[in-house]
Amino acid sequence: GVAAGIPFRVRFMAWDALFKVPVLRSILYGWGAYPVKLKSADKGAIVQTLKILRHGEAVIIFPEGIRNDDGSLAAFEQGPARLAVQTGGAIVPAAIVGSYEAWPSSRRLPRLFKPINVKYYPPVYAKDLPPGLDMKEKVAEMNRRVAAPIRRRMQAWTHLQSRKS
Repeated sequence: GVAAGIPFRVRFMAWDALFKVPVLRSILYGWGAYPVKLKSADKGAIVQTLKILRHGEAVIIFPEGIRNDDGSLAAFEQGPARLAVQTGGAIVPAAIVGSYEAWPSSRRLPRLFKPINVKYYPPVYAKDLPPGLDMKEKVAEMNRRVAAPIRRRMQAWTHLQSRKS
């Protein structure tokens, strides 16, 4: 996954429903995951994230919050960008391509031996946002800057896949 290319331990948010499966819960906690309620301002997850960041650890957050049925990039939620703006932190965009082909949402199990590629981009810092923006504008601009390289990578992947067919 996305954490495989990071040379230090990272924590990540995972859908709270996954923690209801005892075996999966143990695995997720072992990987450093913690639960988040989807499509809500989950106060517990926010507090946990802030605690982790204060301790100098990195947190992986999937800003879309969902998997699109067609593998395209969904609109970003506001939470990750808002956290970066409020803490003065940075977001490192990571484009994951090939995951939809390996495991489309219509399949119960993944297809084996399908390549998945993760590319990390330079950090996007909240401090580099234009001055004078209100919070809503800062969040939107952070999301735009984070999504731009990911969108380009996904478009290039789609173009490459169409040439293979």
